[in-house]
Amino acid sequence: EAFRFLTSLLAKLLPLGLFLAVAALAGSLGGGRPVLRAAGVVVLLLALTELAARSILLAGPEEFLERLTWPYRGLRVLLAEDHPVNQKVVQLILEPLGVALQIVADGQAALDAYSPAAFDLILMDMQMPVMDGITAIQSIRQREAAEGLAAMPIVMLTANASAEHLAVAARAGADGHLAKPVTPEGLVAGIVAVLAERRRPDAQDQLTA
Repeated sequence: EAFRFLTSLLAKLLPLGLFLAVAALAGSLGGGRPVLRAAGVVVLLLALTELAARSILLAGPEEFLERLTWPYRGLRVLLAEDHPVNQKVVQLILEPLGVALQIVADGQAALDAYSPAAFDLILMDMQMPVMDGITAIQSIRQREAAEGLAAMPIVMLTANASAEHLAVAARAGADGHLAKPVTPEGLVAGIVAVLAERRRPDAQDQLTA
């Protein structure tokens, strides 16, 4: 059962040719035994996720950290993103900067995890299963209005940076927008811009001291 689930997940993440090669290798590693085959798929999946994330970044954290200026060490960020590679990319960028990152895989999970006392900023993917990012942002803004809470800074992540998507995200209540694939410079600049806007004297500051 575990082997079927993992191979199904792997099939969604990888091109067909690469998936078949990985499946064949995992099967040979397990010697035909389901538990060992499942373990082989897990190891390969984690390795490929790490490799794919680093290939997108074109560098390891030790290389791009020298290029970045980051004034928010200890920032608490909630990432809502369903794709494991995209999750890993954000993790590789933010955690070396001292960010406390919590990851959820859909909008409903983000809505359930949302708490002004637990996070300083939310990174929200636009298209996710269970609940999409737009609906999640709208629900968060409705709760803030109903409970008299300060607006949480929210940055929308999407593979489509069209004017229509930008407008939809803004109407939902997003404070900023970042196109994927995410780069270290782009992600840091997007977060810093949103937080700087919130810290203006005429803007309500809801970040932790």
